[in-house]
Amino acid sequence: MNTSQYLIPLLLILGFLQACSSETNTSSDQDDIAIAVSTADMYWGTRDVGVETTQKLYVSNRGDKPVHITRVGLSGENASEFVAEPASFTLSAGEMRAIDVSFMPRYEGRKFANLDIDVEAL
Repeated sequence: MNTSQYLIPLLLILGFLQACSSETNTSSDQDDIAIAVSTADMYWGTRDVGVETTQKLYVSNRGDKPVHITRVGLSGENASEFVAEPASFTLSAGEMRAIDVSFMPRYEGRKFANLDIDVEAL
């Protein structure tokens, strides 16, 4: 069983609003895993302190074998102000799934965090 960890950096910023439509492809020939994430950056715009907002991020399996997303988590300076769900799931070959990323600022200012996705070949 092959296990890989992909750090998908998401610049989660309070203060700027921008639509993102690029795709980030994370592929590893050695592990035979090919996942893609719908955007490399998420922008949240100006938000009120204590008010939660949710955006969707899409993860797709571009490989020809199923993969198990063993962990979806957050790290970084302001990670505690973000939540990503579901925490784990399986993707069949060619399947895409949404991850809900919620943000609730505790205080004013710019916020930064990374979305970490651990992937395991099945």
